[in-house]
Formats: sequence, C-alpha cells, structure tokens
Amino acid sequence: MKKPIYIVAAAAFAGSLMAQEASAQQVKALGFKVGQKSRLHTNLDLMTIFDSNPKRRDPGNVVSPGVTEADGQDTWRLIARPNIFLDVPGKTLALTLGAGATINYSLESSGGNDSEGQYGFDVDLGLSLGNSRSKVSFELNNMLMKTPTILTDPGAIGADESLFPAFTNQGIAKLIFRPGGGALSISTGYKNNMLIFDRPQDNGAAPDDGQTHTAFVEARLKFLPKTDVFFWADAGLFIPTINRTGPLDQNVITKKSTPYHLELGLDGQITSRLKAEVRAGFGHNLVWNDDFFSQTYIAEQLTPVGTAMVEYEFGPKIKASLAYQRNVQPIVALNSMIYDAVRLRGEMGIDRLVGSVYVEYQARDFGTAVDGPNQQTGEPYTDLFMGGARVDYYFFDFLTGGVQGRMMVQKPNDDARQAALGTDARITPELGEFDRFQFMFNVGLKY
Repeated sequence: MKKPIYIVAAAAFAGSLMAQEASAQQVKALGFKVGQKSRLHTNLDLMTIFDSNPKRRDPGNVVSPGVTEADGQDTWRLIARPNIFLDVPGKTLALTLGAGATINYSLESSGGNDSEGQYGFDVDLGLSLGNSRSKVSFELNNMLMKTPTILTDPGAIGADESLFPAFTNQGIAKLIFRPGGGALSISTGYKNNMLIFDRPQDNGAAPDDGQTHTAFVEARLKFLPKTDVFFWADAGLFIPTINRTGPLDQNVITKKSTPYHLELGLDGQITSRLKAEVRAGFGHNLVWNDDFFSQTYIAEQLTPVGTAMVEYEFGPKIKASLAYQRNVQPIVALNSMIYDAVRLRGEMGIDRLVGSVYVEYQARDFGTAVDGPNQQTGEPYTDLFMGGARVDYYFFDFLTGGVQGRMMVQKPNDDARQAALGTDARITPELGEFDRFQFMFNVGLKY
C-alpha cells in the first residue's frame, strides 16, 4: 500500500514521538522492574498545536463538495498521549508490548471549527525467537491503532494524513535462515497494511478501505564485516472496499491491483563515520479493471525503482543524511502512484539540547488516467514540498520540553486540478493545491 499515505498517516502517529525523541538523545529509561530483566515504562506526552490549514483546503476550489470556507481556517489543538511499554529482553526470546491512548481536542477558531474531542488508541507487539547467530530465527511486529479524525504526528507532518477516523493494522512476520555460518541469510515472510475507516459520515463521505497483503523474500550476503549485498522481491494484493454512497462516488472508484518489486542492493558501514545504501530494480503496479487477473486498467504503472542514501556522522551528536527514493504503489481512489522523493535530515546535540531539521521534495505521478467529471482522463501530477525544525531540551532523564515548526506546500498541474473538480476534496487531497503550517510546543514525561 502507499507508503507515504498509510505508513506516515498511521504507524508514525502511534510510535514516532517515542522513537524520534529517544534517537535524538539516549535518555536513561528507568521503568518499573518486572522480574529479573524486564521493565515496564510509562510515558505521557502533552502538546499544544497551531495548524494553519488542518483539512488541507484548496483556496481555489471553494465549491468543492464536503469542504467549506471554514475548513480552510486555522485552529488550535491540545493533544495528550499516555502510554505504557513492557520490555522483556533475552538472547533467544525477546518480547515487547505497548499500549497507548490519544486525546485530540480541537479548540474553536475564527473559521468556525467547533470545539470537539477525538480519541484514538494503539496496541503494539514485538516478538523475536532466536538471534543473529541462530541458524533459524523468527521475528514478528504488529501495530493496531484507531486514529482521531484530524491526525497530526508530533514528529513530522503527515503528507497524506487521514481526515476520517480509521482502524489501521500494520504487521510483518518473517523467518530468517542462516546457512553456512551466517554470512548468508535468507528471509521470507508476510506483511500487511490495512486501513479500515469508520462507517461513512457526512452523507456518505469517506475514503474507500484499502488492504495490502504482501509476500516477500530477501537474500543477504555479507562480504565485508559491516557490508551486505542483497536481493529483494515482493508481490502483493491490494484489496479495496467501497465505502461511499455520495453523489461523486462514480468519479473515483478504487480498483484492485497486484503490486510487485524486484531489487538488487548494497548497504553497509563504509567508514566509521559514513553509512550508505544503494538499491535498484523495477516495480509494477498492475491495476485490474474488474477482478484480479482480469483485464488490466489503464492506470497501471511500470517503472524503475530504487534508493540511494548516505549518512555521515560528524561527531558524537552531529549527523546528516541525504536520500533519494523512487517507488510505485497502489493508492485509494487514484489507484496508482509513482513518486520521486529527495530527503535531507540533520541532527545536532549540545549537552542536553538537541536540534533537528528535515526537508523533503516529492514529485508525484498518478498515471495516465484519473477519473474525474464525466470520467475525464489526463496526466495528473503534483509537487509536494515539506520541511520542519525542532528543538528539544532534556531537563532531566525523565522530563523533556520542545518546540517545532513545520510546513507543507502542494502544487498540482492542470490535469490534477481538473480531476479534483469532480471529487470530494477530503477523499482526494493529493490532487489539491494548498499551503499548511504548524507550530507546536510539547512536554514529555517518561519513566
């Protein structure tokens, strides 16, 4: 399934704050001792957020069904996120369990947004049997979550966050075989990414559900102590479920598809300070006009795919990375998307003060056909610019405070604008033109 849409808009929402702040500075996690080595950790994150355009309204599309003038106005939000996390370490058996809640309260703004509270939760499971020296090992990771209506990830702005309540499950299970002493490893497994919306609201307006079920195999050969050459192949089924009953539903019908990828790559520690990864291959999203393996639909996309990334550590608390990625994948409503992304990240720490910056550009190609008014076709294309900066201060090992600023600007071509005129803008925000800016203050308590 579409990685920027669903992974950023779901998985990152539940786990990114803990992960990003922990990676920014290694804070000693105390926790309550459970048994000999296990610990139970508790966390509470509190945030105040100003959002200039929470529903990503296109100012040029005033009459778009489902989106009003008030939807484009700024708003303030309060977010509280309590969670608990159980860590059970072990050499051959390791287990992690996590559960959390999200309370998202939108304050009344001059644009007419009503004060309201939305609620979400997440449950996480991690299981590892065996270790890197075992001839056979098993790994399982799964996250189930319920998101609020307006989704804002504290770590990085969601490029395609959901505007509707949804249940999301993302999981991966794999077996790893290491014949011949461990230089060669072969992994095979299954992963899923399921997005299921609450029942349609507002006269039937809600995106279609989407599920991707994927089988994969990866082979890695270690030819240097910290460098691998690898082969990756995956094939999946993208299964949509039509939710909507509104007047524009026939303009955006999500099709079934079978995406697959084949790639060769190299990654590793080049020097003590330099890491790099290069992978290249091709991807194909076969979109079907009716059922699986029937007649192909014109929106299918075949393209070279790949990644190039370098990361350099200038000092113990200073590092930067630059990455390019090209991929193809299914997408709800618009059926298929090829994107080219360039990402730049930087982090710097001075004692207890940690700062980071993030810049990304995406060029998004939605194929040769997107259904719009009267089933119009075209070549819709959008440019997406994102960036942000944050500063966190660790007052104590258990107490942090920070400020963040983020921006997102999307510019569509004429075909994308034309296609958007016949759709509910809340269901196809990828086609609109908008600016969005966020500023937030956060406090975290961790034990």
